[in-house]
Amino acid sequence: MVDLSPHRMVTGWVAITLMLLAAMAGCAQSGSRPQAEHSTPASSATPVEPPESKPPARPSVAQRCSEPRLSAAREVGLRASDGTKIFGAELGSGPRGLVLLHTSMSTGLCGWSPAMLWLADAGFHVFAIDSRCSGYSQCKTGEGLDLDLLAATDWLRSRGAETVIAVGGSQGSSVALATAARPDHDLDAVVALSGGWPHEFYTGPDASRDPVALARRVDVPVLYVSALGDVAVPQQEYRALFRATASQGTDYIALKGSGHAMSLLGYFERSRFFRTDFLDFLGAHSVR
Repeated sequence: MVDLSPHRMVTGWVAITLMLLAAMAGCAQSGSRPQAEHSTPASSATPVEPPESKPPARPSVAQRCSEPRLSAAREVGLRASDGTKIFGAELGSGPRGLVLLHTSMSTGLCGWSPAMLWLADAGFHVFAIDSRCSGYSQCKTGEGLDLDLLAATDWLRSRGAETVIAVGGSQGSSVALATAARPDHDLDAVVALSGGWPHEFYTGPDASRDPVALARRVDVPVLYVSALGDVAVPQQEYRALFRATASQGTDYIALKGSGHAMSLLGYFERSRFFRTDFLDFLGAHSVR
């Protein structure tokens, strides 16, 4: 016989309620356990690094100079003795080395792009450089352009050049003269196209503020070239440098008309000066 008394019914409902509460608590615990087991402390999480962005590729010499024919030019990086990084472009090969030095306020070695091609075709081992603070070269200090030429000369020698001639335009020719006045240079000759006083670029021992006195120290042949109509370089200044340079083989050529620095070479395939005097001077002071 079933007991339906109020006391029994209340007791049964209490038991059922307690059983339901226990079941709900167990489900909650079992449901939360996987989350606790797989959670990782925030302090041990590995941060996600953003993808590295590569700098854009530097244009080649041919692209930079807008001269497709310079695609054969080999890019060169070297250091001057004071640690400054110098950039250059090499074209051609062989024992007859040429270092080409550009003007100030220019596009760097690209100012020589037509001449590089013609000189390499003429059999010269051509090395055009960006002087410090120009082009791709470092601007560690504005002084020491003569150190750039010393480094370029040594580099050409290491590449098999038996003779090295520095060819400079405007500021570049002043740098070449200043370097040739140093006791530690290794040049065989200099071509100075529209150059000026070399003392501003001389960092060697016994620095002299007298440009003529400094020119007297130049102990290699120099071809001085200027245009009669060039107002940037007074003719008397150039003639004074020529007279002070007593090296055997030194010459001075005054071209008619106007023109400055590399433009004095004119259109290389047509210019009489380029085909005769300039190439003759280079040939006379290079190995045969």
